Amino acid sequence: MSQLVITKTVEEFLFDGYTDHILTTGSLIDMNIPSKFGYFYKKNNTINENEMLMHYGLDEDFGKLMLLNGQNRTNYYPGDCGIVRGSAGEFLPMYSKPDQMEIFSTELCSPARLEYEKNVTINGIHAYKYGSRSLFDNGTIHKENSCFCQGECIPTGVQNVTLCKQLSPIFLSLPHFYNADPYYLHNFEGLHPKKEKHELQITIEPLSSVVLDLSLRMQINILLQPIKGLRLFRNVPKVFVPLFYFDQTIRLEDAVLERIKLLQALPELAKICSVWMIITGGVFIGVAILLFVFVREKKEEEVVELKKMYNL
Repeated sequence: MSQLVITKTVEEFLFDGYTDHILTTGSLIDMNIPSKFGYFYKKNNTINENEMLMHYGLDEDFGKLMLLNGQNRTNYYPGDCGIVRGSAGEFLPMYSKPDQMEIFSTELCSPARLEYEKNVTINGIHAYKYGSRSLFDNGTIHKENSCFCQGECIPTGVQNVTLCKQLSPIFLSLPHFYNADPYYLHNFEGLHPKKEKHELQITIEPLSSVVLDLSLRMQINILLQPIKGLRLFRNVPKVFVPLFYFDQTIRLEDAVLERIKLLQALPELAKICSVWMIITGGVFIGVAILLFVFVREKKEEEVVELKKMYNL
């Protein structure tokens, strides 16, 4: 690379890749090194090659990840941060509770913790909303997350995924460094984090854990810092430079939501039907008893009249 700042198209930077002399030379030595650079280079329209073993029993553990590529932990983070746990993302555990949920992310190479925020109603459906307040916490909010530091604890709100990305200095955060330490905002102009635009959230129906509403947002940052021996990087400041962020928002169609609304109402309808059946059954039993008593008394009166008639 002959200059620190280069200009490329979005397509080149993300999917097609662009030629880099260092990578070209490296690829001649090691075939595992790509000849071009692109964040999603050779990943477009590809299948996730990770082998995941998950629990599929119809209980609260449904969808929970048990093994990733035959292992119950990764080599990217020490301690509890490297344990394979949480949902695989495709299926969430049924009978969700208003507490927290964990989804294992192959982008993070670790579990992503989402915390319960509040009860919401979508098209008449009672649901739980989970937010990302502590998603990229490195021990500031939850001490047990300090193992995400990987030696050097940077200000909270940004996660180091260098080992996960073939030693590239990649750090992940929410867009515009939302929920991150103000340290990151002081280095740039034009960043204005807002909850409604930049939070990562998921809203689920608690009984079936069907996702009703999803906002998947994440920002890719690269660490720029002085590197000994490279004149080009001699006088650069240490700064986390935002490269881009993606924003995927999904919400079920109204027709599907109506079916889920009916599904959620079934237990209540079953209770109402049960009470109605009990009341109806009680009425029928009462009527039957009254009829039995009436018929019995009627027969007794007829017997008395017959006795009188024949002077018995």
